[in-house]
Amino acid sequence: MKQSEDLFNLIKSLKRTEKTYFKKFSQFHIKGGQNNYVRIYDAIENQKTYDEKKLLDLFKGEPLTNQFWVAKNYLYNLILRSLELYHSSVDSELQSMLHRLEILYNKSLFDQCEKIVEKGIQQSLNFEKHLMLSEFLNWKMKLFQNKAYSGVTMEQINEVYSQLDDAAAKWRNYNDYSRLINVIYKKRRKSGFVRTEDQADEYEQMIRNPLFSSEEKAKSFLAKNHYFTVYITYYFTKNNFDKALQYSNNQISTFDHFPIMRSNLPFEYFIALKNNALINRRLFQYEEVIHIVEKLNAIDTSSDTLKNKIIYAAFSNELVIRINLVQIDAAEKIADRIIESLEKNKIVDKADEVTIYYNISVLKFLKENYKEANYWLGKIINELALDVRSDFQSFARILRLIIHYEMGKIDLVEYSIKSTYRFLSKKNMLYKTEKILLNFIRTKVQRLNNSASTHSAFKQLKMEITEAAEDIKESAVLNYFDFISWLESKIENRSFADVTYKKAQAYRK
Repeated sequence: MKQSEDLFNLIKSLKRTEKTYFKKFSQFHIKGGQNNYVRIYDAIENQKTYDEKKLLDLFKGEPLTNQFWVAKNYLYNLILRSLELYHSSVDSELQSMLHRLEILYNKSLFDQCEKIVEKGIQQSLNFEKHLMLSEFLNWKMKLFQNKAYSGVTMEQINEVYSQLDDAAAKWRNYNDYSRLINVIYKKRRKSGFVRTEDQADEYEQMIRNPLFSSEEKAKSFLAKNHYFTVYITYYFTKNNFDKALQYSNNQISTFDHFPIMRSNLPFEYFIALKNNALINRRLFQYEEVIHIVEKLNAIDTSSDTLKNKIIYAAFSNELVIRINLVQIDAAEKIADRIIESLEKNKIVDKADEVTIYYNISVLKFLKENYKEANYWLGKIINELALDVRSDFQSFARILRLIIHYEMGKIDLVEYSIKSTYRFLSKKNMLYKTEKILLNFIRTKVQRLNNSASTHSAFKQLKMEITEAAEDIKESAVLNYFDFISWLESKIENRSFADVTYKKAQAYRK
């Protein structure tokens, strides 16, 4: 049975400064057996992969091996306690203040309690910690009761309960927005753009909720942030990028006007910037994207998880810009850095992983390196769950059909078309554009036996897809892959990269 690697993974996650702090911390918190626990720590730190048998052999004959799991558990919790002290946050400080209140109250040091209560109330108000605020307000009432209300006026009592009511109302208000934002995130992560009338109706029903009738309905900074995010997602999925950008800019402006919240909510600020970059990319405003990436890289955080997300977001935005501008050599260098980073550190959102793989496959397609493009599509199709960004899952399968055609593997096209059509139909996610393209591949590709028939068939296909793309819902398809430019490359006997490059230059003028 495989031994738990929790302690090993925790030790390996420590930064140099955290390790130094732990060594100092352990000197004050381990008595008698200090050397043993530090020795276990050092032995595990020196291992490249966790091997408990080697550890037991190293300490063979020593009493600590009799219950080695107890020693490991103690060391694990000791490291966590040192990290708690090393890393402070508003939440941890407020929790610490509540703990001190309990200690001081039990020692009858009530004057000191009052100082902490007032400080806790102010801190909770500053950072919109509504639940914590309720805790400190309840302590305030407890101290009133303790001195038998001596010197306490009815106005003071009413003020405390008014603040409690306000904190509860703001918490409920935030919770209502939070529930809706998680529903919309789930839908967005699963399906991407709106494809069906049922999906459109779901978003419409959500946006008709009274909470979204005006910004004033949001009673706190966090609630307003959710308010903006819902509208951004709503308009983005409807392909209305101008409207989405309007709400996104308002969201970032709100953060910039409250730097105290921006520094205390780095993850929420990251999401706001990431969404803004994505919208500006859709609008071909690449200078704005570069500016947003600079703001992303300037986020100050001690969270390794958030740092990883920032790295991948910055890489991904630069990669897509280089792909869209057909700067292939620059894009390849960025892709290599992303791949290297992924190999070293797998901590990345699965939805982001799908996006990264797909963009790399498009890059390889532009370079006409179809084998590598197919490899990255295969990682999406074969390695990642089907309910993670099913929009990319769908287009990965369609792009794979085109790659088979480009490689002259008509037999694979015929073999794959049925499973692709079945996959898309089962999910009830077929755009009209996809139906046109799949029908063409299924009924005509095998019959293209000379240049004249091929030229005529591709011209007809381009006309049908261009007409379909006039529908705003259908135009979303071209954000995943520019089928029209690919068809033009076939009709005009030019490379896909050349056609795309000329269009990119025209967009920028």
